[in-house]
Amino acid sequence: SSSSLRVDWNVTWVPPSAAWLEALATVWPGVESNFCTYNHLSGQPTTFSWAAVGRLFGDAITNGKLRIPLACIEGITMLDFNEEGLIHKISEDL
Repeated sequence: SSSSLRVDWNVTWVPPSAAWLEALATVWPGVESNFCTYNHLSGQPTTFSWAAVGRLFGDAITNGKLRIPLACIEGITMLDFNEEGLIHKISEDL
């Protein structure tokens, strides 16, 4: 009998445009990095807002955590095995 294995995975990194925030958190006394993915917002257009910048720094001052956006790729890999236990099919969905 054949069997399958599903692997859910993600890869995250700090995009170059946010590297300065990570550097700031390392030198800001009493503040630590709080890495956040924003995949739930991926379908929405991005806009700049000074109010959002104010909230970002206000939260850092109040909570001691500076939100740093992470780029993220999520995927699912399916491995199908034959009766001998060897992989006979690999499929991925990003």
